[in-house]
Amino acid sequence: MPRPLACGVAKISPAAVLAAMAAIVPASYAPSAHANADRASATGTASAQVVEPIALVELGDLDFGIAKTAASGGGSVTVNADGTAARYIGGASNACPSAMACPRPHAARFRVTGTRGRAYIVSLPQSVTIAGMHDLSGGNVDGLVVTGLTSRTGNLRKAGPVGQLDSAGRDTFTVGGTLTLPTGVPPGHYHTTIDVLVAYN
Repeated sequence: MPRPLACGVAKISPAAVLAAMAAIVPASYAPSAHANADRASATGTASAQVVEPIALVELGDLDFGIAKTAASGGGSVTVNADGTAARYIGGASNACPSAMACPRPHAARFRVTGTRGRAYIVSLPQSVTIAGMHDLSGGNVDGLVVTGLTSRTGNLRKAGPVGQLDSAGRDTFTVGGTLTLPTGVPPGHYHTTIDVLVAYN
C-alpha cells in the first residue's frame, strides 16, 4: 500500500539559502583577488618656466696691438682676459715706442642680458685664423693663428666659461687669447671675426 504523503511547512534559515546559492554560482563569476594586478594608475603634473631671451652685445674687440718679431725667430703675444698687461714670448715684442700713442693690447668685451639671477655659459672656438693684408703690396698674406681663447666673467670675477646674471639680468665678460707670430711674418694688418655663443646654463 502506498505510503501517504506528509504535508507541512519547513523553516529554512537565510544562511542556508546563501550557502545554496553560492553552490550554484558558476566559478567564472567568482571575484578574483588578482583581477587588477597587471595595471596601475597615478597622477602627475606638468610644469614649465618661461625665461627672457638671452642677448649678447660686443663692447670692444680683441686687440693684440702692434708687434714685431726678431730676425732670430718668431714668438707669440698673449692678451689676458683679466686685463693684465700683454705677454710677449720668444722673438715677439712690442713694436710701439712708449712715447707714441699706439693702441694698447686689450681683451674683447661683451655684455650679456637675460633673466635675472640665471647662470649662463660662454662657448668659444678652440682657434681662429686672422687674415692679413700686406702693408706695401696690399695683397693677401698668410693668416695668423689665435689659440687659447678664454673668458672671464664680471659678476663672478673669475676665469672660466660660466657666468651669472645679476639682479638686473646683466653681466659682462672679457675674452683673451694668444697670437702666434711665425718667423718672417710679413708686415700688414690682420683681422678676423670670432664666433662667441652664450646660453643659459
